[in-house]
Amino acid sequence: MNSQRKKYIPSSRHNPELQARRIDRLSEEVSQLNKVLNSVTTSYDRHMEHLSAFAKHDMGNAVQSMYAILKILEKKLQPEDSLALKTSIDNMQNALDSFENMVPYSRTNSFPLKKLMAALESLTRFQAGTQGITYKFTYDRESNLPINQPYQALLQLLQNLTSNSIKSFKESNGDKLLEVEAVINNKICSIKVKDTGCGIKDEDAKHVFDYKFTTTDGCGIGLYHAQYVCEQIGGNITFDRNIDGFSTIFTLTFNTDGRQTDFNNR
Repeated sequence: MNSQRKKYIPSSRHNPELQARRIDRLSEEVSQLNKVLNSVTTSYDRHMEHLSAFAKHDMGNAVQSMYAILKILEKKLQPEDSLALKTSIDNMQNALDSFENMVPYSRTNSFPLKKLMAALESLTRFQAGTQGITYKFTYDRESNLPINQPYQALLQLLQNLTSNSIKSFKESNGDKLLEVEAVINNKICSIKVKDTGCGIKDEDAKHVFDYKFTTTDGCGIGLYHAQYVCEQIGGNITFDRNIDGFSTIFTLTFNTDGRQTDFNNR
């Protein structure tokens, strides 16, 4: 009598023990990845700290030495040569000052609002100055209230916004005005970037934060990156159009103490 083998059919039921081992293994992998991420972040912060120290001290001392040498040799040089050298050294000093503002001299994420705004203003000055754009920065220049958020990420986000504003003036024939307003109230920081550029069309409005979408001939990741950073720090970014004479207004909102808040439901 021929015996017929039954075809093996895997059980559709989950094996709790197997699932538990799998979860443990995945948890261990996540833990290892977090350790690697923390290590990379720490390494980056230390690198930026050393780079800032190099610019602040070593290069700063070299520039001061150049000033001293120029002072000694000034009488032996032709006036135009002396002026050219002094202008070059001044430019180097200005670049160092701007660099110091852009890179926090600390590996911590705590900084005052005026530090962030001064850095952004320095970057905007170079971009807007050659294009006849009037820019205005409004914030409390005396306050030392700390912001416990990633400095570099916020600076890059805001620079993306001001760069987009500057690009928007290429297709605008009116007054070129860019304003940045920043206030802190009850540990909530609100920063508005406003411009009188060409604005955002109705059909483009719903896509401004989409990956690789651009209306300024850019790469299309600036606003996408801005929204991503906001998600990571528990903040929010929105935009409005045609208010108080400004064609575009982007508003960045976040907690100064690093807390996560759903600003969309406030």
